[in-house]
Amino acid sequence: MHEVLRRRALREARALDLDAREIEARVARVVARAVEAGLVDDAAFALSRARNLVARGASPRLLRARLREKGVPEETIERVLQELAEEMGDPTREAARAFARRRRIGPHRPPEERDAMRQRDLAAFARAGFSYAVARKVLDEPAATDGP
Repeated sequence: MHEVLRRRALREARALDLDAREIEARVARVVARAVEAGLVDDAAFALSRARNLVARGASPRLLRARLREKGVPEETIERVLQELAEEMGDPTREAARAFARRRRIGPHRPPEERDAMRQRDLAAFARAGFSYAVARKVLDEPAATDGP
């Protein structure tokens, strides 16, 4: 939050020819007040973002990278992953299932295409950051009943 506000405020300060040091001090005060008031919660943000990414089929490696990009501390990321594991059992496998569903691969392919496309599907999982073991487990699941 601090960095976003800082960049925006400094851009406006340059446009209006204001003192950048004063703007930075004001931004720091605003962010400090927001944190004190409980308006900024990295853990809640990270958990919400992680749930969303898992539902969209993001691998654990991609999930970590996306949270780091947003400035979430490494220890918070670890806690979020532990919490997801408690909630979902195996968030990696759930993400892989969501990935297969979105890409219509593995159990979401027409049954007559599954064997012929297995290597291509394994490659898609690997490119997305999933391990061979997880990809194989998802590909070996019975055909999905929710359509192709």
